[in-house]
Amino acid sequence: VMQMDPSTGLAKVLYRDTNTGGAVSRSKNGTLFVAERGLGSAIEELSPKRKVLANSFQGDPLDCVGGVVNDLMADSHGGVYFSVTGVKDSGVFYADAKGAVSQYGKNVPLANGIILSPDEKTLYVTNGATVYAFDVKADGSLDNQREFGKLQGGEGGDGSAVDQQGRVYVATGKSVDVFGTDGKFLGTIPGPQGLHGTFFGGKDKKTLF
Repeated sequence: VMQMDPSTGLAKVLYRDTNTGGAVSRSKNGTLFVAERGLGSAIEELSPKRKVLANSFQGDPLDCVGGVVNDLMADSHGGVYFSVTGVKDSGVFYADAKGAVSQYGKNVPLANGIILSPDEKTLYVTNGATVYAFDVKADGSLDNQREFGKLQGGEGGDGSAVDQQGRVYVATGKSVDVFGTDGKFLGTIPGPQGLHGTFFGGKDKKTLF
């Protein structure tokens, strides 16, 4: 896991040996997690204390759910939502602060980009060209799955971001499609082929990378 300085374009290694680490997510409390995609896949906490949060589901290794751990989103309660692409029915999972993993949703086999709304009351998950939304309950469980929006700038939703007003930005492989909080398509930001992730950064968090 590397840290990049946008002002210089230079990066430095922060964490090694992450077992084919993929997406990372930092909670509002500052805890940093990584999705480990190699054999023996897991959700690992990197900071403030390095430890495995979750690596099993219903008593079996996480690998046994039938897909590849893809993206993740940390909440402010010590838990992590994560997507597993390739699960037959739904690849939407939640690991609570104690590492107990639960599965949610139906017909989301291509679950990929996953992001919480600023108030953490809504979870968005991409599934191909469709973006689904779930209501987040107080205990972190999910309910009320519904279609939120359809991608128009590309066909496959990937890494996603939200701004302070709650608008949703979804990487499509060649663009970033933008949706209002009501799911209305607001427009697309063209990008290079292979655009698979997007996020807000910089000191004021107003720059979209």
